[in-house]
Amino acid sequence: MAKKIILNKTLTAFLLVLFLSFSSLSLAVEDAVQNYIEKGNTALKYADYNDAIENYNKAASIDPNNAQIYFYLGNTYNQLAESESYNEYWGIYSLNKDHGKAVKYYEKALTLNSNFTDARIPLAGIYTDLGSAFFDKTDFEYSSTDLHNAEKHYRKALSYYPDYPEALLKLGAIYSAFAASGYSCPGHRFNITSRGCRKLAQEYFVKAQSINPGYEKLIQKYSNWDYKIQRIGY
Repeated sequence: MAKKIILNKTLTAFLLVLFLSFSSLSLAVEDAVQNYIEKGNTALKYADYNDAIENYNKAASIDPNNAQIYFYLGNTYNQLAESESYNEYWGIYSLNKDHGKAVKYYEKALTLNSNFTDARIPLAGIYTDLGSAFFDKTDFEYSSTDLHNAEKHYRKALSYYPDYPEALLKLGAIYSAFAASGYSCPGHRFNITSRGCRKLAQEYFVKAQSINPGYEKLIQKYSNWDYKIQRIGY
């Protein structure tokens, strides 16, 4: 009986030591991850993108299921893309490889945590910027192809964040333009007539203004857009 008690105490002590060892190891891992994240955040603050990426990747190698790390990587590539993709001559953004990497990491964060709203907003922003790259070209090239491409990106933006105001505004403008030209709405499974397209445009305008009342003058402009779309490449 005494031997059994001694064995039980020994086993309990062993398990306690094992538990404390794992706890200490777990805390050490968490500290290491947090240390790399903080270094990455500091580097990103000073636009040292390579150092930020290196530290976030080190954190991800230790904790590969941490959605926050991929969100930070998405932010880094997004800022890097914006620093490289703005065309001063045209005043528009264009797609580059870093946009693609930003999208990849934001989507990775959402895969790990579907409720990660912070990752949805910049994704909507990226697709809105890409849509605007086509939309803004229509000031120079009156092509339905550009508006179709813009419409596709704006709809993608809203799939991530349905209340993104600029995407709502520009979709309203695009549908208004197609309605004014007598064409059916792009991007829809069923062929919506120009009259239906005008109604759809107004729905987007109303929602955009409810989120951003400052859009009132732009909505007035786009609602009466005397826009004649040339069917170039479409």
